[in-house]
Amino acid sequence: MVNTARAQWNYEGIGFATTPASTAANGSKSCPATTLPVYRAYNNAYPPSGPKNPWDSNHRYTLQQSDIAEMVAIGWQGEGIVFCAPN
Repeated sequence: MVNTARAQWNYEGIGFATTPASTAANGSKSCPATTLPVYRAYNNAYPPSGPKNPWDSNHRYTLQQSDIAEMVAIGWQGEGIVFCAPN
């Protein structure tokens, strides 16, 4: 039961589900034939080789590798396929 008289977390059920990507022996990832790969880019707020950058950590998700390539060109880190979505 939802108590609207006070602020609280309420269970709202399962919002979405994904299919994990398969990882090959060489480390490459792929998705089953009935799904689409979802790619992720990270804005590099916490780079591995230095202190935190002055912006908040953030990720972007897309079905298009070209979107990731554009973001990588301006300094984001491409993270490849992170999960698979229904086609």
